Amino acid sequence: MKDLTTDRTFYQVDLTYDRNSNITWAEDAIHTGFDVKYTLDDLNRLVMAEEGTESSGSIASRTRQELWTLTQTGNWELFKRDINGNNTFSDSGDFNDDRTHNVVNELTARDVDDNGTDDYTLTYDGAGNLTDDGESYTYVYDAWYRLRKVKNRSTSALIAELTYYGTNHRKGHHYDVDGDGEVENTSDDPWVSFAWNAPRPWQLVATFEGSNSLECQHSALRGCLRGTIGVSLSTRLECRTPAHIAL
Repeated sequence: MKDLTTDRTFYQVDLTYDRNSNITWAEDAIHTGFDVKYTLDDLNRLVMAEEGTESSGSIASRTRQELWTLTQTGNWELFKRDINGNNTFSDSGDFNDDRTHNVVNELTARDVDDNGTDDYTLTYDGAGNLTDDGESYTYVYDAWYRLRKVKNRSTSALIAELTYYGTNHRKGHHYDVDGDGEVENTSDDPWVSFAWNAPRPWQLVATFEGSNSLECQHSALRGCLRGTIGVSLSTRLECRTPAHIAL
């Protein structure tokens, strides 16, 4: 930590609002080229965002833009992203995403280059949970429609797994930490477990990584308090009465 002789402003953004309290401008007073102009439709929905340099109420030297065509119910019928501001929507990283929705507003197909052929087809179960995104992953739910597993749709390899208590609070999860394309029950992809406060079941009181180490304790006032590494999960929970810990 160094005390600068002259104070320096690291962040300053000036916001402008319309009469409906929508943000219409975000002007960066520190960095050049990061001003953003927001355009909304008559229903106060965002339909365009242009980034660049503000000049006389418009964006000059545009560096990026995004545009949305919305249905009456607010679905993204068309989403266009121009990552370098050249207004072509066909460069690497750009989107010209033509989307199809069904009568219950579920996204069912995506034509990401708007060439008339769907690139991804999405599927759902009877309860409306996404089961296949058509691109990268499939999803498995339990009988209470809670997400249990995420799998690679090409190889069926497990990418993430989640467990729950009867109260619907998250009991634990593990995922492909080491990035090898599959979750293993080893230290490479350790389980992270959660302990909740029974009298106040919305309060997370501790997080454990693996089977033996306390990753952090949670305080309502101070957030995650890291420490006590090496104390076992069972030992920590024995030190608390059942009224304070719900497992």
